[in-house]
Amino acid sequence: MLRKPAQFCFARMGSMVFVLLILVSVKPISASGQEKSLFRSFSQLSRPEKWWVVTHPFIAAKTFRISEQSSDTAQMLVKRDMLDGDIHGGQVDAFKHAFWMAMLVQHIRPAKARKLGKAHEKGDYLNFKQKLKSGQTTTHDQAATEMDLFNNEKGIEIGLAHKNETVDALRDHVIDAILKGDMMKIRKDQHGNSLSATGDILPTSDYKNKWETKRVLVPSDEFPGQNP
Repeated sequence: MLRKPAQFCFARMGSMVFVLLILVSVKPISASGQEKSLFRSFSQLSRPEKWWVVTHPFIAAKTFRISEQSSDTAQMLVKRDMLDGDIHGGQVDAFKHAFWMAMLVQHIRPAKARKLGKAHEKGDYLNFKQKLKSGQTTTHDQAATEMDLFNNEKGIEIGLAHKNETVDALRDHVIDAILKGDMMKIRKDQHGNSLSATGDILPTSDYKNKWETKRVLVPSDEFPGQNP
């Protein structure tokens, strides 16, 4: 029997309340040295990500913890020489997404992890449009989203292939895959300038506040400034 609109609305509100009760009942987790509650984390999510949480109430808290841990690990790699240190389109960015998915599929179904990854990208696109509307500057573009989705899939593959391994071992598998060129990153030179398919430096104005740009993806093992 189909629910009436009001019944459907109240059912969804009930789901939201239930999720929030789960989140606030869990101990705060540490993020970058500061106490940060799951409730606050939820409030900072994009609309598509919040919807994912509402529709997956029983794994929401666990997913938050995994997401925080994977993000913290990526931030640590920025300062180490294992990867290129670039968390905005570089190897560390690829790691952030792949490791996130790899960790998730050790604990939740791949389809649910994939949906969360897509919800995150939808949120980035909505954020892109909101920044344009409010006059803010953004360099997130279609190439960045395609990169993230590709690396998400690679992370899912790695997580499933090493489902029972430790977090440290999983991290090393993801790093190895990046260094072998199994993932994608934005083509840049050694100074961090984005490059076109022909290797020309792209002025920031060519991809600032634009969704479709000339930025291109390359294998994650390409050396910065390497000729196409």
